[in-house]
Amino acid sequence: MGKLMLVLCAILCFAIAGVAVAQEKKAQDPQKSENTAPPAPKILTGAITSIDAAKNEVVIKDEAGAEAHLMIATSTKIIKAGKAITLADLKVGDKLSAECDDSGTGCKAKTIAVTPTSEDK
Repeated sequence: MGKLMLVLCAILCFAIAGVAVAQEKKAQDPQKSENTAPPAPKILTGAITSIDAAKNEVVIKDEAGAEAHLMIATSTKIIKAGKAITLADLKVGDKLSAECDDSGTGCKAKTIAVTPTSEDK
């Protein structure tokens, strides 16, 4: 009877130690946490410097001179003066604001809002 109690106590101690170690590892690695929120979309503004319709890509330059590559998907919403437009309607020099998700090759544009010029008004 005494040996049985000793074995049960040993098993219980190992189980408690295992649970404690597992919780500690989970707390140390926030990347794998179930409560992590997805990264917030990035907002980019600038003037269009080039448009590559074959690659579905628009390059913009911000006021500081930094370039950003916007990848246009079929789901990307492009709006100018409150109306939906297409990639073909964009022109070099247009100023825009884009909401995008970072990727390895640039930003995947979710929405693009083109600022109307005085000619468009």
